[in-house]
Amino acid sequence: MKAATWGAVLPVQVWLGFDAASDQTPSAGSGAHERWSEDLEALKEAGVTAVRIGVDWSRLVPSAGRVHGGWVEWYRTVGTTARQHGLDVWWCLQERAVPSWFADEGGFGDRRVTSRWWPRWVEVAADELGDLAAGWVPLDDPSGLARRAGGDDPARTSEALGAIVHGWRDAWRILRGPAAVATSLRVGVVRPTDHTVPAQQAARERDHLMWRLWLQAWRHGVLALPGRGGDHVDDLEGSLDVLGLWVHGGDAPTPTAAEDLIMTVLERAGEQGPERPIDLTLRPGHPDPERSGEIAAAAHRAIDGAADHGVVVSRRWLAPGIAAPGAPDGLLDAERRPSPVAEALGQDRPR
Repeated sequence: MKAATWGAVLPVQVWLGFDAASDQTPSAGSGAHERWSEDLEALKEAGVTAVRIGVDWSRLVPSAGRVHGGWVEWYRTVGTTARQHGLDVWWCLQERAVPSWFADEGGFGDRRVTSRWWPRWVEVAADELGDLAAGWVPLDDPSGLARRAGGDDPARTSEALGAIVHGWRDAWRILRGPAAVATSLRVGVVRPTDHTVPAQQAARERDHLMWRLWLQAWRHGVLALPGRGGDHVDDLEGSLDVLGLWVHGGDAPTPTAAEDLIMTVLERAGEQGPERPIDLTLRPGHPDPERSGEIAAAAHRAIDGAADHGVVVSRRWLAPGIAAPGAPDGLLDAERRPSPVAEALGQDRPR
């Protein structure tokens, strides 16, 4: 098999599992706490050249103001070993779970709580792990994070979006430097479920959250919440080095449709996004590993097609790197063997 050129994403939820100190139900993940060294070796053997590792805020800061030295040492050991294998290390600082103590205070639903605790967490990560970083992903799926913080309350969701946009700006101020800072936006093509006015309005709002809010923030330094005017935010304009997009291939009914979806996403990013390198993260997203492999091959074709139109993807990521219960679409399966996804990504495709 030809070596794959994609980096591997190792999210907390899938790789390590959620911790009891988080706001999520504890889970085991794929056993990374015991198998992390084997995982890195297997990924390197599969041809991966970079790993994006979810750094669990809940584990490193299990209570307000207290840093868990044992978990810091674990992450440092993992990052050091990855670099020894020739793998670039990208740290992701916020995925789905937040510490329960942070959630209890209001979490990302409260701007004052966010502005108090979030920059402190970013500073801890920068101080403890920065020397190992090839890149940073401060926030994964920030709009999804706001929806979870807001629940069914639109006003609270809007407050969370404002808090998270300011939180992004704060992370940029702390992390900007020699290691690149990348976004991780869950994007796709939003269509109304039917032709009714409410369905069309809902689709416009989803599209705004998925695309326009964040692109306007980075292009113009303006926070433009749905249904509200824009507010200038200091140091927000241009506060990224890499425009990172995350696409769920399982949202498309067929591999061909997935190829069209990814092409559309990349072309839209090239037209509307800030002038920054573009990274693509693919989650194949199908329970059948063979179909996930077909989606990965479709992504390869879409990236090549977008390049023909002048939209070049600088880095390619596959999520998850290791399969786990509930996530069978990994680059490696649960036994750390190359999956059909790895086989698809490793094939030669003449242009």
